[in-house]
Amino acid sequence: MYVHKDDRRELLMKTVNNQYYSKFVREKMPVIGVWDDHDYGVNDGDSTSLIKNEQRSMYLDALEVPPTGDVRRDTRKDEGLYFYQIVQKGGFKVLIVMFDVRFHKTDEDTLGEKQWLWFSQVLEANRDANVILLGSGTQYMMGNRLFNAEKWHNREVKRLLDTIDRYIHPRTPLVLLSGDVHHAQFLNLGCVYKERKVLEMTSSGITHTCERNLKGFCTIALKGNTPDKFQASEIIVEFNYGLIEIDLEHQSISLKIMGLNQKVLLEHHIPIENPRMSPPGSKYCENRSFVRSQFWFEAVACHFTEAMIVQRNKFLIFGITGTITGVSLIIEGIRNVRLYFRLVLGIIKRWCKK
Repeated sequence: MYVHKDDRRELLMKTVNNQYYSKFVREKMPVIGVWDDHDYGVNDGDSTSLIKNEQRSMYLDALEVPPTGDVRRDTRKDEGLYFYQIVQKGGFKVLIVMFDVRFHKTDEDTLGEKQWLWFSQVLEANRDANVILLGSGTQYMMGNRLFNAEKWHNREVKRLLDTIDRYIHPRTPLVLLSGDVHHAQFLNLGCVYKERKVLEMTSSGITHTCERNLKGFCTIALKGNTPDKFQASEIIVEFNYGLIEIDLEHQSISLKIMGLNQKVLLEHHIPIENPRMSPPGSKYCENRSFVRSQFWFEAVACHFTEAMIVQRNKFLIFGITGTITGVSLIIEGIRNVRLYFRLVLGIIKRWCKK
């Protein structure tokens, strides 16, 4: 079901005319953005949306993007709203990339081949970037959630990191930015991917939170539904927004999850100046079961039929897809039972306290 065009425009303008947002814009703070599903006009929307081109124009109006001179305004192209921006001070360069995870989205691919090619070209043209920020409406590193598959596929995360590795030095700080889930947290791979440490910062929501929708049960529900494999912080369920501060004097990046009254709820620091390569003994993603159980499982699900090979502790382990599928399903089944049990147990404990 689609909401009428006039109603959708009215809803967008209601946000634009919000007194706090209006004040924010009047202070001449540059505003850039890319949509997720609710801005896109369809809950959990994808490439099949019948209103996406119409909605694109209204969304750009809301962001006050000039009617001419911006490639996103070209109605002749059946393209999404992905774009990049350079923020530069002196010789210090920050590359900000905003992915469109809706316009070209299919069951097999979130970005679409055109956007993947564009991303490669952007990286190649900006090899000298000192910091890279990659924005996405949905989370990157959520693994296999029990409910709601609004996330990047694990094989896409691997493709993303491989693409970055092709053009960008592993010492260049990389931060993945995401939202959507109505809570905030930091995530990481828990291992080093080709000498690169990967951190994801999720901030959501500034107007709606999980706690508002599931009063008293939000944290319990998240513990049951959210895999802890990639969690690098506690989960924040109150109103929040993300803040990134780059300190050129001390050569560091400060990532903060902020709450009401400018309260810092979570904080993480990343060095800029000559960050150390991974010390001896570091855990590498390439040699962990993470690659086999996550990336391989997704490859099998996509009907790859070739044998898989992985090297670990100097032994070659050959996995035929059928075997991998069976083992992965058993492991995933056991894991899901454990998560359901945790969810039910949490609800029982809360009920008993009452």
